[in-house]
Amino acid sequence: MNIYNLIEEAHLDRQWLTPEIRNQILNAYPFDHWLEASRLFVRSLDPQHQVPGRSVFQLMSINDDDQQHQPLTHKQKWLVVSTLIDYWDQMSITARAKLDI
Repeated sequence: MNIYNLIEEAHLDRQWLTPEIRNQILNAYPFDHWLEASRLFVRSLDPQHQVPGRSVFQLMSINDDDQQHQPLTHKQKWLVVSTLIDYWDQMSITARAKLDI
């Protein structure tokens, strides 16, 4: 299963995701794959998205920290994965249609 498919399925089932399951999802791929998905997510947000500005800023900051080769904490990694799962539907329809889901 590709990472975008995993995020899509987790988003649809997010009300049943326990912290343990979210942690398994986090560990399903190397973290650089999650960062790539995070960058795509931020670039592809719908102009009318409902993602809190703080969450978008945190994703951008974590992506920037990674590019500066600063080690990321588990909490930062958790935040990336949880934000992607919780707000995946806020990407533009066009962007999501282009993914290999």
